[in-house]
Formats: sequence, C-alpha cells, structure tokens
Amino acid sequence: MKFLRVGSNKLKISLTMDESKRYNIQPTDENTDRGRLKEVVFALLSEAKDRCGFSLGSDKALIQIYPSDEFGAELLVTKLTTLAERERDTVFSAANISTVEERMLTFRFESAEDLGRAARAVRAADAVSDVYLGDDGCYYIAVRECSLGGDCAFLPFLEFGTELEEMPYDVMRERGRLIAGGNALRIVSEW
Repeated sequence: MKFLRVGSNKLKISLTMDESKRYNIQPTDENTDRGRLKEVVFALLSEAKDRCGFSLGSDKALIQIYPSDEFGAELLVTKLTTLAERERDTVFSAANISTVEERMLTFRFESAEDLGRAARAVRAADAVSDVYLGDDGCYYIAVRECSLGGDCAFLPFLEFGTELEEMPYDVMRERGRLIAGGNALRIVSEW
C-alpha cells in the first residue's frame, strides 16, 4: 500500500491486487457493500494520518476509486473545502460520486430509558461516544460519526431524543457528570 500526498488537500492511496481483494475494493463493482466500504475507507484514512500526516479533520472529502495498472485499485481523496462553490454543487449532485465526512453529533434524551432505546436502535455501537448526565436530569451524548455518501447512522436517535448543535458547556464542563467515555454507546445499549 502506498500513500502519496498531492499538496495539503489531496491524497492518492494505491492498493495492490492482493490488498484490493483483502479490503474488498473493486473499482468496477457497483454492488459494493457501502457499510463495509465505509469501514475500509476510514481505516485507510486513519493509516494515512499515521504514515503521511494526511487528515480530513472536519472537512468533507470526495472519494474516487479507480482500477490501477497492476489490477489493484487507487483511491483519490480530495478535501472539498478547496473547491469553488459551483464545483462543490456539481460534485454533490453527481450520482456516481461518494463523499466521506467525520463529524461530532450531540443529542439530548429525557431519560436513561430513551437513551438506551436509541443506542440499541443504531448499529454503530463501536463509534467513539461520551455520555453525560446533566443537572437537569437529561442525558447527553456526543458521538463521532464517520459518514460515507451523507448516510447518517444516528437518525434513529431523533425518535427518542433531540439533536443539539453542540454539547452544552455547562453539561460538559461545569454541572454535568461524565457517565461513560469513549465507548458510551456500547455501555448504554445494555441499559
């Protein structure tokens, strides 16, 4: 596997044929399992951060997958913040293009039962997450979402709670109590 940074906003990842098979990345296969592809892409981006310092941060990125000369695959990752607005609109409206994004989501739940139900309703129990109990008696969860193509794994949370723009300062720093950190979804799904 080779990582080649093309400036600060682009990354080329070259996979051999064996690596393409191991990661199940087939550039010409339209029936690719998107859940598995999301895991692979974020694992590759994590390795890219370690090996060559390329990080998405809070940027959304375009992912393009091409066949390579050695019958493997090449992934081209382009941060979309560098594109002009018109180019971004074109990218988002194209049917054959996927984007990846990592973002923090925050939700408030009125009770531990509601939080437990929400946690059991999602399949991303391994997501990095923290749960706080506020002095108002409500439970607050901050969860890191890795999204491929804009899919949101945490939509079921809206059935049981309310999405917030960010974690309230007083909950996180002053009057809230951290109930579980790092793997909170796994813990509260057992409530």
